[in-house]
Amino acid sequence: MWKRILSMALVCALYFCFVCVKPGLAQSPAEKPSATPDESRDQAPTGQTNNQPATPQTAKEAQQAARIKRDVENHGVASKITVILKDNQERYGEIARIDDDTFQVVEVDMKQLVTFAYKDVKKVRFNYGGPNPFNGKRWHPRWGLIGFVAVMALIFIAIPLSIPRT
Repeated sequence: MWKRILSMALVCALYFCFVCVKPGLAQSPAEKPSATPDESRDQAPTGQTNNQPATPQTAKEAQQAARIKRDVENHGVASKITVILKDNQERYGEIARIDDDTFQVVEVDMKQLVTFAYKDVKKVRFNYGGPNPFNGKRWHPRWGLIGFVAVMALIFIAIPLSIPRT
């Protein structure tokens, strides 16, 4: 009986390891080819048009930009990150360069180098998950761990409790 339970636990653990965790390539962002040059040269900065002056930052925006800069610097170059912009778009990739006002990410889905201003970023999260086949976004890295814990709880708690005792 316990052999069956342990073998099912092993099968589930291996399944979640291969399905939910996508191994990264052992390349630095400098070695990866960039499909197009930096896209920030082709566009006006977010929130600005060419004929309107930029609005001054408030103290709260300056604090958030400083927090984002600190988080990016703590992750360091060549770290996998998820960048959540203020318009709730998510970008996934590896940090290629960190500057005073901006940082560059080698975007994994668009296969190009993208520059982000700290003031345009809402949140930075370490790592990114594999792509979701239903909506095209990437899974949050913790979802694999949560699924694994739920399956283990099912195997070790619910199944043994449902077996009648003789």
